[in-house]
Amino acid sequence: MTPIRKGQAPASLERAAFGERFRAFFFDPAFRIEDASIQRLEAIAWVAYTEGRKAPVTQKAGPGYADPDYDLSSEWVATKARLDAAQASWSLPGTPSRVLLVCGSARNDGTCPGEISKSYRLTRIAREALEQQHMQVDVLDLS
Repeated sequence: MTPIRKGQAPASLERAAFGERFRAFFFDPAFRIEDASIQRLEAIAWVAYTEGRKAPVTQKAGPGYADPDYDLSSEWVATKARLDAAQASWSLPGTPSRVLLVCGSARNDGTCPGEISKSYRLTRIAREALEQQHMQVDVLDLS
């Protein structure tokens, strides 16, 4: 039997480091009025983290799975249903082609003074050209 290889996952966070990361989301002074609430939420999040509750809401896998009684994440089941529906739509011959354009520029007119990046402008030009060819276009803007 092939030995299971482990060791890639990072070590679990210590309580203090977890708390520091959690509270970083609430750095804005406007949150100070809710410090007690944030502290209670942090305690709940810590318990979930230490218990490894990555899928706290589950449902039985059901028919079509090797183990229909396996508890799958309900969030995963819903995502799979959306993917299956998208696949079914994509498989139809009359479905228009779909294109994903990725604007990989880290710049935007909010982070750098001046105007929008050339990458973003080119992404817009490409989108217009593809839409003129009756393609469905999605844009992932990483700026």
